[in-house]
Amino acid sequence: MGQPITLATLNPGKIKELKDMFATSGYVIQTLDKDKIHLPQEGTIDEGATLISNAKLKAEHVRDFCKGWALADDSGLFVEALPNQLGVDTATFGGPDTLLEALREIPAGQRKAEFRCTLALARPGLETLFFHGVVPGVIAFERKAFGGFGYDSVFIPNGETLTYAEAVDARGTLGKADDHRGRATQAFFAAFGG
Repeated sequence: MGQPITLATLNPGKIKELKDMFATSGYVIQTLDKDKIHLPQEGTIDEGATLISNAKLKAEHVRDFCKGWALADDSGLFVEALPNQLGVDTATFGGPDTLLEALREIPAGQRKAEFRCTLALARPGLETLFFHGVVPGVIAFERKAFGGFGYDSVFIPNGETLTYAEAVDARGTLGKADDHRGRATQAFFAAFGG
């Protein structure tokens, strides 16, 4: 039996995605009982929080609760034209329509963005480790398709012509090994095997 790792999230979408990525890795992925644990409140941009600090907070909290390995994810969409918005606050920004409105006057060459993910691995008695995944791209001028999550309908990765959402509608998947969480997971496997 492989090394157990408890996911430091209660988000069903993230749980499914991470379980799928670890399915053939040899690690035993465990989940939390929402009735037995309350995850700590993540920090915000105004509080100086980063993806690293938020992922670390959750991973170490779950490590201490479970007395074993814990893996936390924090991710966000970073938009060059809106440097002090989204990022760690992506989930509370207002959604793709709000983003499109905020960028309404921004021309094509200034719509650069990237999805970023940090995975934090916390283990008893050891330093917390971090694994990062980044997918650069641009924000479209309108929503295209509705598959995927959150901002997938407006994000076009560099070198692609489809938004993440269009890729889901066309192929039924984003090719998760190549998205930001998939790239962070591949960095984990490069360090620990899997």
